[in-house]
Amino acid sequence: MRTIVVATLFLPALAGAWGIDLILAGAVAGSEPVAPQAQPATPQTPPMTPQAQSVTPQPGALQEQPPAPTPPAAPQTQPVTPPAQPVIQKTQPVLIDRIAAVINQEIITLSEVQETVLQQAVALAATRGESKPRMGDAAFAAAALTPKALAQQLHRMVERRLQQQAAQQHGITVGEAELHQALEDIKTRNRFASDEALARALEAEDMTLEQYRQQLRSELLVAKVVNREVRSTIVISPEEMERYYHDHQNDFSMPERIKLRQIFLAAPASNAEEHAGKRAKAQSILEQLRNGAEFDQLARRYSDGPEAKEGGALGWFSPGTLTPQLDRVAFTLDKGQISDLIESPSGWHILKLEDREGHRQQTFDQVKEAVRARLQEQRAQERYEEWFGELRRNAYVDIRL
Repeated sequence: MRTIVVATLFLPALAGAWGIDLILAGAVAGSEPVAPQAQPATPQTPPMTPQAQSVTPQPGALQEQPPAPTPPAAPQTQPVTPPAQPVIQKTQPVLIDRIAAVINQEIITLSEVQETVLQQAVALAATRGESKPRMGDAAFAAAALTPKALAQQLHRMVERRLQQQAAQQHGITVGEAELHQALEDIKTRNRFASDEALARALEAEDMTLEQYRQQLRSELLVAKVVNREVRSTIVISPEEMERYYHDHQNDFSMPERIKLRQIFLAAPASNAEEHAGKRAKAQSILEQLRNGAEFDQLARRYSDGPEAKEGGALGWFSPGTLTPQLDRVAFTLDKGQISDLIESPSGWHILKLEDREGHRQQTFDQVKEAVRARLQEQRAQERYEEWFGELRRNAYVDIRL
């Protein structure tokens, strides 16, 4: 483990999330502690004894000679240490942390905020296919821990902490059975066969399975309190739904769409001769189709596409949802028509337009559940802002970042 001198703002996160020992800025490892400069002892002058005090003689009086005063003892000489050069301690590094926010009786530390920002930065790098940052990569940490990122994350953490406190006040908890079921659902949706497979995926994002369980528990707790305080209070009447539908009919109109089949021959990644041979094969298939061969049969026999086993069936498409090469041709076809050979960077395509539906307006009965969902979402957002605003007003929140 190595020691790094960094700005104070980044110290706790690097210590907590990257395994780096940290010391105060301005220090360099490997020297002895600074020796305090010795101060010379200042001799204290002893007080004069009564015999040593001066007395004014009276005229004619016999003067008695006072005893000779005892000379003060010579001060002991202290060795003077020359000024030490600025050196640094060879002791254990000093970790730095401070309070980023106070929420009622709880605190959020700067290191908590920084660690969360770094975890999210690592996860984002993984989703982009970038290489995982090395442990202790100070440059990566400095790029991730910007003032804006820290402030945004702290805002989210304060909001989450207030929600959790509200759940505690209402006696809302998340049991082990609920947590286990949620974890199983996540594994199923993401096709993780076991906890070990999930743990390996989490490891790529610098998170343990136990950390993920705690995060999931927090998410479930917040969802439960929001459902209780927000969503359960929303009622949408049929009259509201119909009024919304008539006011937003353009939102429920369906664009033109077409139903397609395809035969696809992939371009070989080899020499020009094989490339020309594959194109000639595609042209031969097109000629068979023009002579009356069944499209689905030739698709099952020759197509390289994953839809070959379905006879080349691709399904329905609206304008703009196909690749540009296919989109330009497909929407010019008539029902039952077969396209010419279409070349794309990946190979050659032959399309057949099976059906077409023009622009049409959906009825209220067709879309009423979609209308209900949209109204519920809008009302939930409004209600949530009211509820959270009340939480914030009634809470003590002190942001120190």
